[in-house]
Amino acid sequence: MSFRRAWVIALALVAACAKPGRRPPAALYDDQGRPVALEAPAQRVVSLSPSITDLLFAIGAGPHVVGRTRWDAYPPAATAVPSVGDGLNPD
Repeated sequence: MSFRRAWVIALALVAACAKPGRRPPAALYDDQGRPVALEAPAQRVVSLSPSITDLLFAIGAGPHVVGRTRWDAYPPAATAVPSVGDGLNPD
């Protein structure tokens, strides 16, 4: 079994374990621990890691990816998404 297929199966299993009718709150927390409430679910994604970009396309969320790093070259469809620069570039 390929690594990519294993990830997709693992994500599907995690999603299947969720209790029906129960959704997590539409709130996120910033780096300071302050809640950030969303009025609606996020519709666009900017990926700052090539591995995350690959996973997003693998689970079918490719149409929602609107930004990527310059290092994201896989899958080939990711290169059509505009680059936002180096992403997380350690110094």
